[in-house]
Amino acid sequence: MPQDYVKSAAHHKRQMAHKKNTQLPSGLIAITLLTAIALALFLYYLAQLGPKTKETDNEPDQTSSVSKTPKHEKKIKASATEEAYDFYTLLPESEVIAPKVEEYSSTMKDTASEPTYLLQAGSFRNRNDADRLRAKLIMHGLDVRMQAVKSADGSTWHRILLGPFESRSKLNQAQDILADENTESMLIKIKAGK
Repeated sequence: MPQDYVKSAAHHKRQMAHKKNTQLPSGLIAITLLTAIALALFLYYLAQLGPKTKETDNEPDQTSSVSKTPKHEKKIKASATEEAYDFYTLLPESEVIAPKVEEYSSTMKDTASEPTYLLQAGSFRNRNDADRLRAKLIMHGLDVRMQAVKSADGSTWHRILLGPFESRSKLNQAQDILADENTESMLIKIKAGK
């Protein structure tokens, strides 16, 4: 049976190239192994070294400077020469005195001098429309009232008023509820400060 030697030679070359590409050079393996061993030995050496401590013979005598310092600084200097830092004994002995700032001091506010506010949630010609909005706002727990006002041309308008609000936080809460209901409001100042 005849053989095709050209195809066999090409097949043999491909097999040899594949074997050559998959083998690592022995020199590369040796260098990698030596590097790993050197790294392991270096880490072992570092683990054997203990933390360096200061020699007490090399330090100057600090007794004269320590006697003039406050009590908490004595503890800090003593702990610098020791290995452990004792936070729980240092903290109660320390006291931080904050500077006095007038802007942060709390004073009783004179509520009589602060203005009182109302919110107008709407103004309607039709009383039924005003009643609908009033009922919707009452369901949200707001203090709502309706006021009939005559305009210059003689027509009657029904205003929906919320309040009065003595504190700014309650006013802001009411404005937030109105905003959630897509209702625009107008702030009305009813009592000026003295």
